[in-house]
Amino acid sequence: GPEGPGRREGRFLVAARANSSHFGSGMHIAPGADPTDGLMDVVLIEELGRLRTLGLAPGLYRGRLAEHPKVHVFRCRTITLESTESVMMDADGEPVGRLPATVAVVPAALPFALP
Repeated sequence: GPEGPGRREGRFLVAARANSSHFGSGMHIAPGADPTDGLMDVVLIEELGRLRTLGLAPGLYRGRLAEHPKVHVFRCRTITLESTESVMMDADGEPVGRLPATVAVVPAALPFALP
């Protein structure tokens, strides 16, 4: 479930930073994410075996991923990601480099026109 700010250490399969609730084709990675709140939702999924990882899929598509005990969700303005291993990073499905990286929310950085 949701956790407060602070340091998280461990081996993670996924460290997702989300400004909105969905990824790709209907994956509810961060159902509570609000693009107007000035915060990013961070979803950490602990490393699991292959079969247990596949078992996360129904919760991911139903918006119930955070109910799994190996999934940690919190909100923050800035996050620094580090690894002792070489870890690729992507943004919206496109490669953007390797860790370490610091990611921050810049409120009202993109103008939107709504109908």
